[in-house]
Amino acid sequence: MGGSNDWLTLRPPGESKNSIGIRWKALLADNDVFYRGRFKRANCMNDVLAFDWGTSIVGVLDVNADRYREYRTSEERIAGARRIVDCAGTIVSFNGCGRDLLEFSKILGLPFEAHLTLKGIHHDMMPIISAIRWPPDPGTAPTTGPNLTETYQHYFAKVLLSPPLHVTDEYEISNWLDCKMATELWTRWQRGELGQ
Repeated sequence: MGGSNDWLTLRPPGESKNSIGIRWKALLADNDVFYRGRFKRANCMNDVLAFDWGTSIVGVLDVNADRYREYRTSEERIAGARRIVDCAGTIVSFNGCGRDLLEFSKILGLPFEAHLTLKGIHHDMMPIISAIRWPPDPGTAPTTGPNLTETYQHYFAKVLLSPPLHVTDEYEISNWLDCKMATELWTRWQRGELGQ
């Protein structure tokens, strides 16, 4: 076959090669935005956020990125509570069911008794660890274990964690530490390494 290869191209008759290239770039850019958005939404199901509430703080630790964010002002605490409630992945706490989530109801303006509708899975490490260390007998109430620091020291001996450089306020360091200890307990539990 000789001559022109126009029969091999996918462009309509009369359209230049340059305009086809521009249209393809636009189409690929649109697809990139579409798929990036889809993957971002899909990946949010893999998010793992550890959280801790304090009287004037909501702390959130992105476990996968090891990135901590403190929410201090009233508006920020609303955003922090909403971030936890809206997380489609896993949220991790220590006694979150006993206190933190109830406080999030207040922060978000819900009645105190209201149950938050969480979009993801919540792993409250306090009852999980208590059930591992003190398995309840059938028909009896579960035993509640010690506080977070004592529980952490039971599994890790000492608390030797250093806060990120941007966390310098004592109250924020304490909040970060609670998020980090809950995360370390959760990670060990996920690996099946939490024994009695």
